[in-house]
Amino acid sequence: MKNTLTTLFMCLLFITHAGAQSYKWGQQIPDDERPSIISVSWGVISPVFLFAGNEFGDKYSYGIGQYSGIISLSYQHYISKRFSIGITFAYENYKGSWLGWVPGGRTGHDVGIGTYKRHLFTVAPEATFTYRTKYNGVFRMYGGLGIGISYSNEVDTYSEEYYNSKYVNGKNTLGAAMELDNNKYHINGQITGLGMRWGKRLCAQLELGFGYKGVVSTGLTLKL
Repeated sequence: MKNTLTTLFMCLLFITHAGAQSYKWGQQIPDDERPSIISVSWGVISPVFLFAGNEFGDKYSYGIGQYSGIISLSYQHYISKRFSIGITFAYENYKGSWLGWVPGGRTGHDVGIGTYKRHLFTVAPEATFTYRTKYNGVFRMYGGLGIGISYSNEVDTYSEEYYNSKYVNGKNTLGAAMELDNNKYHINGQITGLGMRWGKRLCAQLELGFGYKGVVSTGLTLKL
């Protein structure tokens, strides 16, 4: 966890420094030709949301009770009129029911084990390609691709009823703790099939795709 937070902090420092330099370089050029942007967006339906954090063959599953959506912070620098490269930091969290699979009958069934809390952090380099610009750069249509690492900080908590049912000869088969850390890293990606941005300096943004930003995300972009 400590190493992950350090990495995220260094990424944010990079974004801030690069943004400041871009602003300095872009002061004397028109808004439609500014070389860098910073975007803040909110999206829904990430891969983790769709699969509820399950792994194939895992005996546990997770019901989603509360979901924050995906908050993303991105920095992009245009290396040409059509191509940009940059980095994105994304965050989402979940709370809900922790379930276990019990075989039986034709298919089996879920049984309540307890609850869980999950914080998901993603850092990913990205690249975008501009399909088309109109109105002297006020409108931009683009696609994008990103791939990075996600860190899931999760705590699973047994319910008292379930935990107490596992005592055998005075000893609990689940162990001494009712809370378990279930932290994981995994590769994550984003494919943006269609992105649209409107505005001269402060722009509205809409992206449609699939990945760590969600199926749909919307937000604001500042040209630096």
